[in-house]
Amino acid sequence: MLNFKALKEAVGINVVPARSVSAVSTMALMFFLAGLTFGATGLGAMLLMTLLSGTHLGKDASAKHGISVSESSRLGGLAIAIVVIIYIAGLSAISPYT
Repeated sequence: MLNFKALKEAVGINVVPARSVSAVSTMALMFFLAGLTFGATGLGAMLLMTLLSGTHLGKDASAKHGISVSESSRLGGLAIAIVVIIYIAGLSAISPYT
């Protein structure tokens, strides 16, 4: 049986975060719209951003600025840069013009 707590401690990613039903439905809608509009690239970007937001890296405490009620991650720019690099590398690998 898979132990999510041990996996979280080993990897540092909250694999099964405790989320409300509304948060899960919002995430499902975001994944659906990303897949519908951007295809596999959008789904990959959403997955990468979801995984990065679950790590302890780049966390911004909610009390740091006094205007946020929840913790957020500052790794969105890194996720976008990774997606763009992978997309360009993939296009150059499969394109007949390169």
